[in-house]
Amino acid sequence: MLKDFLVRDRITEAFLTAIVLSAALFGGFLPVVDGIALFFLLSLILLFIYPGTLQIRMDAVFAVLFALWSIASTVYAYDKWSSIVFSTSILSGVIFYIVLLNSNGWKDRILSFLILCGVVNGVAGLMQSFVDEPTGLFYNRNPYSGFLTPLVPLSVYLYRNTKMKFFAIISSFLIFSNLLSGSRAGIYSMAMAILFIGLFHWKKKEFKALKGLALIVLTGFVSYWVFSYAKSLMEAPYYAGFVERGFSGGSR
Repeated sequence: MLKDFLVRDRITEAFLTAIVLSAALFGGFLPVVDGIALFFLLSLILLFIYPGTLQIRMDAVFAVLFALWSIASTVYAYDKWSSIVFSTSILSGVIFYIVLLNSNGWKDRILSFLILCGVVNGVAGLMQSFVDEPTGLFYNRNPYSGFLTPLVPLSVYLYRNTKMKFFAIISSFLIFSNLLSGSRAGIYSMAMAILFIGLFHWKKKEFKALKGLALIVLTGFVSYWVFSYAKSLMEAPYYAGFVERGFSGGSR
């Protein structure tokens, strides 16, 4: 009995990891309906294989009520198909959140996977920026930036808790990548998050942490400025030659 419980617990952890990876690394390639269907299917399987009894906290109760309200709104929605898709995504997220809250030892592993996915997307976006608009593993820059934005305060949180400089470097890189995306909504949201983190440290009189945050942000912004400047210098001769060939009527 105990062995069966442990096996199911490991399967649950595997599905938690699979859901995070599928959403963070591969979700951007899939059409919206297919991505939500995959997320919903994985969440249902996760719910049924979970070993033990699920305990629902008050915040989870509110999340369930919100999901039920979104499902009920389909009855009077003008675009019923879009409402069904929207409701399914919320319900999937609620199921995932409830199982996540009841899974022991999930926190460090899942957060680390999220940070890893952010770095992978950031590196992909950096490579893309040399030839096109950076979108990471997403279909355009807005969901790409939307994915990176919450990972900035998350990486700062991990740095604050672990004191590992590795997370500080990642934080600066995620800031750099988000700036590179050019998504105004994502960049403004990131700036607001950083501001609130700074105010939190100020209120707690954690001035050392505040200095660390300032250094992380400064490194990210300076890296972006240096990269953009260097890139413009490399592109200038190319465009100059292109204009010259254009005025001269082509190459000879």
